[in-house]
Amino acid sequence: MEKETVEQILTSSKDQTLAFDKIAAALAKAQSEIKPATKDATNPAWRSKYATLDSCFSAIREPLSKNGLAIVQRTEIDDTLVVVKTMLIHTSGQFIESTYPVAMIGEKPQVMGSALTYARRYALSSLVGLTSDEDDDANAAQTTMQNTYRKPPAQTQRAATNRQEFRQEFMSGPLERTTGR
Repeated sequence: MEKETVEQILTSSKDQTLAFDKIAAALAKAQSEIKPATKDATNPAWRSKYATLDSCFSAIREPLSKNGLAIVQRTEIDDTLVVVKTMLIHTSGQFIESTYPVAMIGEKPQVMGSALTYARRYALSSLVGLTSDEDDDANAAQTTMQNTYRKPPAQTQRAATNRQEFRQEFMSGPLERTTGR
């Protein structure tokens, strides 16, 4: 078994099988049957409606299953970062996988749980092409980003510094993961 560097992992194509003709055809059929997820909750901060994770799964479960597709979501911890891995698997063994960053380790469990649910919902929707949330043309994100960068609180500055240090350390050394190659 050989150790891989971060660069080798980032430039490899381990996020899908080499052949994906069967999964692509099955996903295309499933997408023609998938209806938008029901917006079944309200965000009190923005007073906007959104589709919960349950609603997203309800919208895709039957169309995916009818076409031999399944979703698996798992978390991985890499030093100080939690990520959600979402895998779309076909009965042929072909798969497509995506990775979505969640949060830094050390957050309160409630913060991590909330971030994890959010990440699962968006990773799932993105992977299968599910629509659900109102499109505000990224205004909410833009307003939040502008407010954050105008006057960042000390906690935001510390988190940004920790992320930057983590990225520098992470990208500079070999990844302690072995492969069966």
